[in-house]
Amino acid sequence: MSAAIDVAGAAAPRGRWSRDAAADDASRERVAEAFADWGYATPRATAAIREALPQVPLVASGGIRDGVQIAKAIALGADLAGLALPFLRAAEESEAAGRDA
Repeated sequence: MSAAIDVAGAAAPRGRWSRDAAADDASRERVAEAFADWGYATPRATAAIREALPQVPLVASGGIRDGVQIAKAIALGADLAGLALPFLRAAEESEAAGRDA
């Protein structure tokens, strides 16, 4: 069995994703705010992990939104890159938009 690392770093500045997800619940919003500046951005984490573990397969997925960002992740040392948000947003619009994304 082969192991790999998925780098899903802090994708949004100052943890916006956490605050947005918790916006309707004051208790969850306070917890999200506690982690607002936690973590490393995916590009920084990708480069650091590649330097520390040059032989381990590395997947970058945090904050990847398009092909240009995939190319950047690979240039920083990722072997693969994954993205989901563009497809999820399209699927929220409609089932057909999700298929066409």
